[in-house]
Amino acid sequence: QTITTSATATEFVQEIQLVRLSAQHRNEVQTFESFASPGEALGGTFTITFGTLGPTRALPYDIHPSSLKTYLNLDIPEMGRISVARAANTYCACTGAYLWTVTFEELQGALPIITIQSALTGAGATLPAQATVITPSTKLGGTFQLSAGHSPIKTTTLTHEATPMQVM
Repeated sequence: QTITTSATATEFVQEIQLVRLSAQHRNEVQTFESFASPGEALGGTFTITFGTLGPTRALPYDIHPSSLKTYLNLDIPEMGRISVARAANTYCACTGAYLWTVTFEELQGALPIITIQSALTGAGATLPAQATVITPSTKLGGTFQLSAGHSPIKTTTLTHEATPMQVM
C-alpha cells in the first residue's frame, strides 16, 4: 500500500504527519465437542488449560454454559471477557454429548488454543485434546517504509510495532 500526500506551499513549512496502523477487532472463536459411542451415555469430568494457564477445577461433562464461563473466569481470569455457548451433539447418537463454543471478546492477537484433559466416562467417551479455532482473532503484522515526496531515499524497513524513535 502506498500513501501519497502533496502540497503547493511557496515556502518551506515544517509539518508532522501521523501514520497509524489499525485493524477492525475480530473476536476469536474456539470450539470443542464431546461424544461417545452410539447409544452410550456420557458422564465424568474434564479440565481446561489455556496456554500455560490452568488447569481449571474438574468440570462436569454436562456443565451449563453460564457455569463454564464462571469457572473459566475464576480459574483462568487471563482469558479476559468471554462468552460460552453449548449445543447438544446429536451426530454421535449418544446421550450427554455437547459442542461448546468459547468466544474471546477482549483478547486480541495470537491466542493460545484451549486444551482439554478428559476424564469422561461411557463407552467411547471422548473430548479432543485441543479446541478448534473457528474464527481467529485480529492480528496486526507486517513492515513498512517511509519516504519524503518523490525522493528515492527511504527509511529502513520498520515493523508494524515501530516506536516513534525508530521511525525518526
